[in-house]
Amino acid sequence: WDALSMNRHAHRSCRSQDAFQARSVPGNSVSQMLSLADHATAYYYQKHPFSWKHPQPIDLDLLLMLLTGSNIKMWPLSKDGSVLGMTAHERLTIRMELEDGTVIRDTLLPKDIVVDSSLAGFHNTGVRNFTLAHEIGHQLLRMRYPYQDLPYQIEEDFADIIAVGLLLPERLVRATMALFQFPDTLHYVSRSSLDVNYPRFKDMARHLGVSRRILAYRMKYLNILTSDVPYRHILPLMEIG
Repeated sequence: WDALSMNRHAHRSCRSQDAFQARSVPGNSVSQMLSLADHATAYYYQKHPFSWKHPQPIDLDLLLMLLTGSNIKMWPLSKDGSVLGMTAHERLTIRMELEDGTVIRDTLLPKDIVVDSSLAGFHNTGVRNFTLAHEIGHQLLRMRYPYQDLPYQIEEDFADIIAVGLLLPERLVRATMALFQFPDTLHYVSRSSLDVNYPRFKDMARHLGVSRRILAYRMKYLNILTSDVPYRHILPLMEIG
């Protein structure tokens, strides 16, 4: 397992939808990681031209194939959900024993990605997409910095940021906003029946295959959402009265 870069924090960051807060990552590092993602999606759009009228989410399986020629596999990675994805940096033979005693043996080639099979259901689309994009982020980091071993948590944070950039390129966000008839900017969105924008915002996140919180923080980074608290569970009390 030492040859694997394992995404042990994806369960917490994806399901809590806090991944794009980027913790204490310096602003210039965020820009550099998003630039890596921008180059990857620009190459994707060279092969599959972008449609402003009919924007579609990035096909991550296709993106990975274009970037690395590698494969995505789905295996049961952990019993407790603590490991949702991993990516190989060299050829590996893996043996896993399931709860019923079934033994799985397989070979991972360099740049292959494995996503936990528990994420196969439709209701896990956002988590699965973020986990897969995060693992592609690890591959992009290795391609960009082939001789540099980053500290574990820094690499995890960087892969999270790249994942957001891969899932939500600026042109895709803005075109999808137009598709769902949003204005160019909003102050914030709120999980409240009083926010008339929220149902469309929820539909927009579903269309893009991402969590609402990740979409909100990406829109905040792009200065589309202008509030310091762009995504709110409830409206402030003073705004309800």
